Amino acid sequence: GCIDCGACERSCPVLWENNGKSVRGAMVDSDGAAITGNIDSDAVSTGEDLVDKTLLNGSGLNNIQTDSVLAVQNQDKETLKSSSSGGAFSMLAKKVIADGGVVFGAVFDEKFQVEIRQSDSMEGIKPMRGSKYVQASTRNTYAEVKSILKNGKTVLYSGTPCQIAGLYGYLGKTYDNLYTVDVICHGVPSPMVWEKYLEQNTVEAVDFRDKSTGWKNYSIKIGSVSQPYYENPYMSAFLSNLDLRFSCSSCKFKKGQSGADITLGDFWGIDKINPEIDDDRGLCCLIPHSGKGLGLCSSISALATFKIADIEPYNPSYFSSSEHSIYRKLFFSKISEGGFDEAYKSVMSPNLKWKLYRKLYRLTSKGQYLKRPEI
Repeated sequence: GCIDCGACERSCPVLWENNGKSVRGAMVDSDGAAITGNIDSDAVSTGEDLVDKTLLNGSGLNNIQTDSVLAVQNQDKETLKSSSSGGAFSMLAKKVIADGGVVFGAVFDEKFQVEIRQSDSMEGIKPMRGSKYVQASTRNTYAEVKSILKNGKTVLYSGTPCQIAGLYGYLGKTYDNLYTVDVICHGVPSPMVWEKYLEQNTVEAVDFRDKSTGWKNYSIKIGSVSQPYYENPYMSAFLSNLDLRFSCSSCKFKKGQSGADITLGDFWGIDKINPEIDDDRGLCCLIPHSGKGLGLCSSISALATFKIADIEPYNPSYFSSSEHSIYRKLFFSKISEGGFDEAYKSVMSPNLKWKLYRKLYRLTSKGQYLKRPEI
């Protein structure tokens, strides 16, 4: 299925109008996720070509054989506090900006949707910190990257593995002055799910990884209210694989196959691998995949170096795709009918009637059409 990396529409004039206004908004799949293609034969042909290039460029174009995993923690207390894990992204960004470069990362807009923006200052890096469990729109950033690269400036572009592969598909080549960083990705929720959640919940500020309760037992903070991540319905749905994009269950870009120079993520399991360096304030694992990636990683200080095999038991999302929940179809059918709260209740409520409803759902291929139980 479409990964919504944005490479097709940014490359095809049929999908991206001359005034820069995307026509993609009217095209969504049954999960409310953006898709491209099926407009006319030219658009479809262009889309297929870009998908082929994306998959090709995400199959080791930049990669070297590496077995190193770096454990990194930012020593600036405020940066570490505002980062989801160890603040390594800010360290990489600082190096690139100090050298006169530009950094791209995910930020919230004024409506709490997520999009990728650019900055050439550390002040502009601040909104990019912190995990955002919402699919980010790449907007027109691929074209912006290409323009900046052609002007001779260095670019650091961060995103999900499919977005990095999409960038290379759009560019059609590598650049010596381009650094790419992808993340260890569990999968991305369909954008519609977050929109439905916002419709029924007042949101004034969001921190998906509030570390006031610790890095490993983080909370989600909405406005001034903080709760354990497993108690928040949106996070619970995400971590239960109820709302992931269909394509996430067969991701082609695991194990560093996006073409990224560096993979960045939480160093889960460090309390078992090497507890001496675990202070529960957050720790990143950095996995370099290219000579450029190794060079950029060498510019920041690592606490220790480990092997890829060391993280495998604790970071499965680096190695394999997430399996969809058996209730995924039920969840999406309910979210379009009654909103997020109704959909979540249908698959997660401990109420006996809902439990019986789910049991019937499992027993019938048409379970998604069962009538809502009266409670």
